[in-house]
Amino acid sequence: GRGAVNERAVDHYRKLLATLAAFGIEPYVTLSHFDIPQALHDEYGGWLDRRIVDDFANYAEVCFNLFGDIVKHWITINEPNLQSSMGYDLGKMPPGRCSHPFGNCSHGNSTTEPYIAAHHQLLSHAAAVAKLRKNKVAQNSSVGFPINQFWYEPFSNSSEDLKAQSRALDFTVGWIFDPIFFGDYPSSMRDTVGDRLPKFREEEVEMVKGSVDFVGLNHYSTLYAAATNSTASTLTDYFADMSVNLTGVRDGVLIGPKTAFDTDAMTLYIVPKGIKLLVEYVKKRYNNPQIFILENGVATEGNQTFKRSVGRHRETQLPQRLSRRIIGGDR
Repeated sequence: GRGAVNERAVDHYRKLLATLAAFGIEPYVTLSHFDIPQALHDEYGGWLDRRIVDDFANYAEVCFNLFGDIVKHWITINEPNLQSSMGYDLGKMPPGRCSHPFGNCSHGNSTTEPYIAAHHQLLSHAAAVAKLRKNKVAQNSSVGFPINQFWYEPFSNSSEDLKAQSRALDFTVGWIFDPIFFGDYPSSMRDTVGDRLPKFREEEVEMVKGSVDFVGLNHYSTLYAAATNSTASTLTDYFADMSVNLTGVRDGVLIGPKTAFDTDAMTLYIVPKGIKLLVEYVKKRYNNPQIFILENGVATEGNQTFKRSVGRHRETQLPQRLSRRIIGGDR
């Protein structure tokens, strides 16, 4: 965000971008992907302090000035919803912050920090976009904001489970995209989280709302959303606020085959219809924005050869299968 530009890094990336262009590859450049300078973490806590908004915008402007002549598609911050929940609630991702009993970290506050971190990422994104849209070098560029997003199927057709599905989508999709399209967080989050959910100033609403040319969806799995039977507690975090039991099992049957990604924090299942249902939801809720599938795939076991991992020419079939599911309605 501050200081001299690393000219060796600039030279490296310009050579990389030139090589991509030589092979006919159009780059989509992400400015921040789960990492920010350690110096900013040490100085004021990174995403937890509002000072990062100006620092991130300044960094973005430097990138626009240096690379805007050859980069026409920008992504500001990768997966702010996942960074905030896993990094500041459960402590499973950088910077590894959480509080007892929600995780075992040396520092953090799972009750408040996920919301603060996400809020400052939204403001940083919007401030960077404001710089881009005024930048003369990067004219006619597009900019997007991606989320990591499961699809959630209701556990049953009960009203309680249907409400649980709606809450899960509000606390994940709506957490990031509602401010960008509507100017504020979902009302369900405001009602539940209360004063722990930061408020946008009037000028911030104007800056954040409409600050994308496209949205990105990074989709890897689908889960059931079920109503919880937990009683109210004075100890709460982001997931307790959501108040949804997210599970891949119903009546002893998996929602889909398990992938090799199976941890105490997250299990990924193969549920092909999920990506189409997610796209349809975003399209309907936000009035048909431009949507890019930026990440999608299946986690396989480690130490496999590439040939064994992809198997049966899946690497050539996947794009066509995705297209049929999303566009052609093949479920």
